[in-house]
Amino acid sequence: MERPFSVFHYGGTTSYDAHGGRRSRDIPAGEAGSGLGGGGLHRLHHHTDHDGRPAPHREAHSESGHGWERLVFSNALQAVSIVSVVQCGVGLSNADVVPKYGFGPIIKFLKVLVVQQILWAVSLSLCKIAILLLYSKIFATRAMVMAARIMAGFTAVWTVITVLIAFFICRPLSDNWLLDLKNRNCGNQPAADGTMGVLNMITDIAVLVMPISYLWKLRLETYKKVALIVTFSLGVL
Repeated sequence: MERPFSVFHYGGTTSYDAHGGRRSRDIPAGEAGSGLGGGGLHRLHHHTDHDGRPAPHREAHSESGHGWERLVFSNALQAVSIVSVVQCGVGLSNADVVPKYGFGPIIKFLKVLVVQQILWAVSLSLCKIAILLLYSKIFATRAMVMAARIMAGFTAVWTVITVLIAFFICRPLSDNWLLDLKNRNCGNQPAADGTMGVLNMITDIAVLVMPISYLWKLRLETYKKVALIVTFSLGVL
């Protein structure tokens, strides 16, 4: 005789009998933390076919290709940063660079800075959105899913605005690396950078604190709760 099996999630469990029939039972949020051997945060994702039978392998296949875009943009950002150090003298004083190499490295750095800003915004937002999607799967409550979607949308809008600022704050684009400040046709770059930086910090803090209340409700010893919160915080940072 085939044994029934269960799919655990935050706040409840769904059981399947040997014939694919589904039985549901709600579990208090605290008790959910002791599911699957007391690990606290384990959750098995499960899809069913149209006839209601379990199809556990489908999700594993659908998620296997995720993450490549974050890897591409993050590595591109690191490559551009290395180029700015090696080719543009980043980290050195202008008084050391200009007498020896002229203004060429500075102009090159200002060009690289435009690309760097775009790659930084895109790679950072992709990482945040990935974390938010993870939250919505681990803590599958209506409030968390809604909050994760709102934060992901806000992060996406922030990214688009940051990229547009990089492209359009100076017109023409070449004014970004024009050394003659009097003839540059640029907007208030310090104000724009400061505003986007503050908004970025707000999203960082929001992503950092979102799971804390859920982790604290788990039926675990206090030191384990603190350890989980610290682990999640380090992952976000």
